[in-house]
Amino acid sequence: MKKHLIALLCLTLALLMTGCGEKSEAFSFLEEGREYIDTAELPRVYADPAGYRGKYIKLVGRAISTLERHTGESSFLFIPEGCSSPIAVHSADSSLQIEEGDILLVDGKFWSTKNTGTDLPHLAAAGLTHSTYKDAIRPTLKEISPALTQVQEGCSVTVEKVEFAKEETRLYLRIQNTGGASISYWNGYLVQGGTQYAETHNAEARYEVLPGDILSGVTATGVVVFPALKDPGALQIYLQILSEDYAADFDPFVFSLS
Repeated sequence: MKKHLIALLCLTLALLMTGCGEKSEAFSFLEEGREYIDTAELPRVYADPAGYRGKYIKLVGRAISTLERHTGESSFLFIPEGCSSPIAVHSADSSLQIEEGDILLVDGKFWSTKNTGTDLPHLAAAGLTHSTYKDAIRPTLKEISPALTQVQEGCSVTVEKVEFAKEETRLYLRIQNTGGASISYWNGYLVQGGTQYAETHNAEARYEVLPGDILSGVTATGVVVFPALKDPGALQIYLQILSEDYAADFDPFVFSLS
C-alpha cells in the first residue's frame, strides 16, 4: 500500500512549474526579510497549502522517493521529521543527486501553481544539504571517549565512545576475538543513580550493528543504543558476551565512567 501511495504521489511532481514564468517566480528567493514559519505550523500547511504560499521554512527529514527530473529542475517526495505525510520538494538544480532514504536539511519556500490539481504542499528549495540521522535528528549533546578495554577468555571489549543525545544514549563498541571459538555480543545495560536502563532499538537510524557471530581472529565494531540519560555523568556499563565454546565462562564486562 505504501509503495502504491508513493507511486501515485510521484505522479503529482510532474504537474508543478510547467510554465517558464511560474518556474522563474518559484525559484526566486528573497535574500533578506524571509518570513519563516515554525515547524509546529506544518499541520496547518497540510490542511491549507495555498494559504502558506511564499512563506519559508527550514525542515529536517528523509527523502521517500528518487528524483523526477524535468527541464531545468529536480523534484522528489520528502517526509519531515515528526510528520506522516509528504511534501513535494523542487530544486532548480537539475543535476541534483538524491536517493530514497537520504536525510536532508531543506530550506525553502512553499509554492503551488494553478495546474497542480493536488493539495500536496510543494516547496521550492533555496538550499538542500545532505546530513545523517544522528547529526540531523538525534544530535549529540555531549561526547566522551573513554577507550576502556577489558579482556576475558580471548575476548577484548573496548568502549570507544559514548554519545549523549536528548532522545537516546549511543555506545560505540569494539570487540576483538582472539580465542579459538566464535563469540557474540548478547546484551547490555546502563546503570545510573540506582536505575537500570536496557537497550533500545532504532532501526530508522541505521547505525552500524555488531555482527551476530564474531569469528576467531575478527575485530568487529558497532553502536548499541540505550534510552536518554537525564545526566551524562557517572554511570556503569554492563555488557554480556557469549561463546560457542561452552567451557568459556564469561563474567559481564563492567565499565565505570565518571
